[in-house]
Amino acid sequence: VDQASLAHQWENELRYNFEITAVQNDAMSAYANHVIIALEDIDEYCQAIGCDWDLLLVDETHRLLYQEEKYNILLEMSKRDENALFLSATPIQNRKEEYLRLLALLQPEQYCRKQ
Repeated sequence: VDQASLAHQWENELRYNFEITAVQNDAMSAYANHVIIALEDIDEYCQAIGCDWDLLLVDETHRLLYQEEKYNILLEMSKRDENALFLSATPIQNRKEEYLRLLALLQPEQYCRKQ
């Protein structure tokens, strides 16, 4: 899935279905109430980790399983943000470790291994 087109699709969905105006990661992101950041760009926007979000929504979450740095960034965001929604249309069957890593994003306090 092309992440730029996926971000654009989310921008359109939010506008047409919920009348929410969101900006994609650009110069206006710092001033916007709703920001869309493509997964491949999340490490460039690490300042976003320090923001207080009402909702963290991640599409194509299964891609994080193979991108350790991005996974860790979103795990830290998930630990701090009360509301998180992680979407994936990829079924995970008989792969317990992958399933548990995705669950850790949703409930880090329960599924993260103690360091």
